Amino acid sequence: MKIAIVIDKFDDCKNGASISAQRFVDEKRKNGHEVVIISTGQPKEGKFVVPEFYIPMFKNVIKKMDFCFGVPDVKTLRRAFKDVDIIHLHFPFKLQRKAYKIAKEMHKPVIAAFHIQPENMLYNIGLAKSRLLTKIIYKAMIWRFYNKFENIHCPTEFAAEQLRKHGCKADLHIISNGFLPKFHPIETERPKEWEDKFIILTVGRLAKEKNQNLIIKAIDNSEYRDKIQLIISGSGPQEAKLKKLAKALPNPPIIGYQTNEDLLKYFNMADLYVHASNIELESLSTLEAMACGLTPVISNSPYSATKCFSLHEKSTFEYDDIFSLTERIDYWIEHQEELQTVSDQYLEESKKYTLDVSVKKAENLYRKIIKVHKERLEQLNTHDHKVKVWAPLSLEIDKDYELIKFSKTFNFFSDIIVAILAGALYVINKSLYGLKIENKKILKQLRKEGAISVANHCHILDATMIDLIFWPRRVHIPSLKINFEIPIARHLLRIARAFPIPPGNMGFARMTKPIARALEHGDIVHFFPEASLWPYHRELRPFVEGAFYFAHLNDKPIIPMAVTFKDRKILPPKTIITILDPIYPADYKKDGSKARESVKKLTEACYKAINDEIEIRYK
Repeated sequence: MKIAIVIDKFDDCKNGASISAQRFVDEKRKNGHEVVIISTGQPKEGKFVVPEFYIPMFKNVIKKMDFCFGVPDVKTLRRAFKDVDIIHLHFPFKLQRKAYKIAKEMHKPVIAAFHIQPENMLYNIGLAKSRLLTKIIYKAMIWRFYNKFENIHCPTEFAAEQLRKHGCKADLHIISNGFLPKFHPIETERPKEWEDKFIILTVGRLAKEKNQNLIIKAIDNSEYRDKIQLIISGSGPQEAKLKKLAKALPNPPIIGYQTNEDLLKYFNMADLYVHASNIELESLSTLEAMACGLTPVISNSPYSATKCFSLHEKSTFEYDDIFSLTERIDYWIEHQEELQTVSDQYLEESKKYTLDVSVKKAENLYRKIIKVHKERLEQLNTHDHKVKVWAPLSLEIDKDYELIKFSKTFNFFSDIIVAILAGALYVINKSLYGLKIENKKILKQLRKEGAISVANHCHILDATMIDLIFWPRRVHIPSLKINFEIPIARHLLRIARAFPIPPGNMGFARMTKPIARALEHGDIVHFFPEASLWPYHRELRPFVEGAFYFAHLNDKPIIPMAVTFKDRKILPPKTIITILDPIYPADYKKDGSKARESVKKLTEACYKAINDEIEIRYK
């Protein structure tokens, strides 16, 4: 598989979500998958770089959190997504929201991830206790982002429950972020000065919500304070404050960032692991501690998932309660034989959460999503529209139904109404969609001759744009029968000279005479040979041959047109219709080919002409 990962910060980042993403990427590449990263930072092989951004009033806070936001660059996203099989969006921010939109336009399967809680953000700006604000942010995240997805990756059941509780409707898939296999029990030797110490370890970003200050205070409150050696591994904005607070401890603690190698030694040297964080969607460090045979003591915060790993009543404490944590620490110091037994249980439990197990689960989920997506595309390739319409009426096309009206009275009134509509549609298409028509001079050579025009069907108003290109000439557009079962619209379509495609095996034959007559009158008959509307799709889909059969049968030129888009910041993408050189059926009859072969060659020639133009535009 070729997988795209969209994440605001990926390189040299010490927050849990980014570390998890780095590990997943490395493991997926080991498993033979190609992974591309779309993120901020420095360019490197397999990475597409977007600009970074900080919210001005919170810039210092965000920097201290070792984070930044990615600014979506449409061209970069399209380039990155071109050949991928699936796209994984890690956060709900602006970069991911735009990536989702581009993915949908390119018809790529996409999955979101829930890695950041509103509480994380609020805690760092001093608003952690605002339940109303927390609820508002959850609702906004779910409304603007998560409810657009069918599939969301959640690291724990707790994370999934948070989304469900706030109204998320997607399928939630529980897959742990997984710990590296390098974290396992090893023989290690303590420094001499620590030989008689009870070592407590905690690992995590040094930030307010991680609550390391509570651990220092609880140890200072312990009757065994002289015996305890504390190690706080991590970096972050609270480092200086923690060092100052820790001066009260009799044994100077180690506070600061540790490499994975040093961390492995400390995990295997420690007696107890304490996780006091108030806000957590999983906690890889707790899993790593368990994998090294450490018993954790975990905060039972209602905003933390980590408590779900507890296997013993003495492995949790009342969150934000110094005395509760002190009681747990003292208990384990006094019951070290039991501590060893429980540690073995945690070691066994940790095997459920290894990185390779998690990555295999993720890969299986990707395959399932890709399979479902392909099945849907195959269904759509049967020429079903992606835009669903409300059609409560019914239309019977019997043998007397006039597909194309040729009466002078109808044409007189139709010409007047179409002229009025053309003015309004010109304003809409020009101002809202930035309509630009290129190579219109090509039409001069065909102004007295009937012709078949064809274009890719990728804009909800592209039929009106075709009318504008040829106006004041009459344009007849075959359309699905269901469009003539929509109230009011059915009458406007008839006035604008669209006509329903008759159903059944004889439907094609029924169109032959009216189309031939319209072409003889010098009119344009326009077809969308993709046969279904896929808004803003940027790749050409397979053609059906109907339009080319009528061109061959009536020996009339085909005018190919390529519809392409240019993204804009606020308004919908600018629509560009490029008129291409006419293709003449006679050129494909010279070699004496049978009709079917000539039609096929004609179809292929038009497809190539339009496809070449589309590819040039999007390069």
